[in-house]
Amino acid sequence: IEQLHYTAWPDHGVPLYTQSVVTYLKKLLAMPMGHGPIVVHCSAGIGRTGTIILCDICLRRAAAEG
Repeated sequence: IEQLHYTAWPDHGVPLYTQSVVTYLKKLLAMPMGHGPIVVHCSAGIGRTGTIILCDICLRRAAAEG
């Protein structure tokens, strides 16, 4: 089990620096898909969670399709 904890994104707000989000997404992308499930959550489970999942899906598809 590996846990990544991103604290620079306030509830009902936006991250102050986009580079920190990019760095976090790179860590997610570096995790092998067959390693086990990736669980993403925030306090409400709709805003930040959905954004991170959407970014992850888009980046993985872009990498696969070129």
